[in-house]
Amino acid sequence: MTPLRSKLAFGFNMKVVALSLSFPTHLPAPQSDIRSSSYGLHNQKVPDFEKYKGSTCPKAHLIMYARKMSTQTSNDKLLIHYFQDSLTGAALRWYMDLDRANVSYFNDLASAFIRQYNYNSYLAPDRDELRALAQKESESFKEYAQRWRKLTAQIRPPVEEKELCKLFLHTLSPFFYEKMVGVVSRSFTEMVEMGMNLPIRGKSLHPGAYPSRIQSQGFTYLGHLKWFPGAIQICQDSCYVSSSLSQ
Repeated sequence: MTPLRSKLAFGFNMKVVALSLSFPTHLPAPQSDIRSSSYGLHNQKVPDFEKYKGSTCPKAHLIMYARKMSTQTSNDKLLIHYFQDSLTGAALRWYMDLDRANVSYFNDLASAFIRQYNYNSYLAPDRDELRALAQKESESFKEYAQRWRKLTAQIRPPVEEKELCKLFLHTLSPFFYEKMVGVVSRSFTEMVEMGMNLPIRGKSLHPGAYPSRIQSQGFTYLGHLKWFPGAIQICQDSCYVSSSLSQ
């Protein structure tokens, strides 16, 4: 098996961190159609690939594919063939339209793939976009945290946990910020749990408790629960929030 290395060259002096393996560049692929299904993984189960649609970072997708195919590093033909199983939509159509004469090694395919979709790398969100996010009036703290975390997953290189917590903290409303700024969170998950369970006047909000009728203008969200400063609220029995919160 080809020795594992930390980088994978895709031509054009471009380096992609593969983490799990490097693909061989010295063995030519057999001269048969790269889309042929006349060969397989020899009784091995075909990996369950995450499908690439053509709208995200191509380098990240290649890393994912490399990890899934880590036992097949010396088989260019197989690597080329099964790459189509990791594509869908426009990306799959691009693969099917490839000129076989230009693909002798998997690195040839990877180079063409990056050249086709590399623009997505520049369209990915950055830290400035993370800082600009804010909780919507229609979402709870938990929902906002999930939306924010989903966006951070698209950033390359990945944001470290410590910086993640700091960035998230500075997007929060004054209520959350003032109560959480002095607490050191070991992880983003721990930070979210803290925000969802913040006490009000010594009482924790009951998860899932919502006011049944509200007379108010303007509102804020806390954890699972919506609360309205200065509102006259008629709540369920499990709801601890009242108009006294604004005092």
